[in-house]
Parts: sequence; structure tokens; C-alpha cells
Amino acid sequence: MTEKLKNIHPGEILNEEFIIPMKITAYRLAKETNMPQTAISDIIKGKRSITAQIALRFAKFFGTTPQFWTGLQDDYDLEEEKEKLKKELAKIHTYKIPDLVSLAVSEKKTKYNR
Repeated sequence: MTEKLKNIHPGEILNEEFIIPMKITAYRLAKETNMPQTAISDIIKGKRSITAQIALRFAKFFGTTPQFWTGLQDDYDLEEEKEKLKKELAKIHTYKIPDLVSLAVSEKKTKYNR
């Protein structure tokens, strides 16, 4: 059985991939982005989510896109919810919509074979 990897909070990525390599402090990031230092610390600790507003600030400071930061948060949130709802989701039947291209082709064949 394959062991499941730990869901990584965006704050861990912020710390490990940006703050530490760039040799900046949470205090400096807070000052540069005009945010409370406690907010930065809470993000790093995984206690706070990255909102659209924070994503815009981080994108400007680090030269990334806001979508990078919101994407990390979305991926994290979806994985957390997926784990919480695992049993409930297993009970939901998947309804497959017919392939629209196949449907269009079969409708044309029916129309011309009348």
C-alpha cells in the first residue's frame, strides 16, 4: 500500500521556499507587505489561510502571481476537505454526462438518415 504524503500548508512553502532561502524574517515580510507580523507567523504555522488580499501582497513582494498563492491554498483546502469527507464522498454516485462530440455526431446521423 502506498503511503499518503502529508498535506503541505502554503505557510510551510512560504517559509521553506521563500523566507529561509531569501534570508528574510517574518517581521520584514510583514513590514514590506504592510501586514501584521502575527498574520505572517500564523500563516507560517499553518493557522491562517492565504486570502486573495494576502496573495496579492505576496505576489507583489516575491514577484510571483497571486494565482500561485491562491492555488497553493486551494490545493491544501481541497485535500483537507477530501480527507474529511472521504466516507461521504464514497457513497456518492458519479453521473457521467455523455460525450458531447459523440452526441452531436449521432444526432447528425439521425437527422440525415430520416
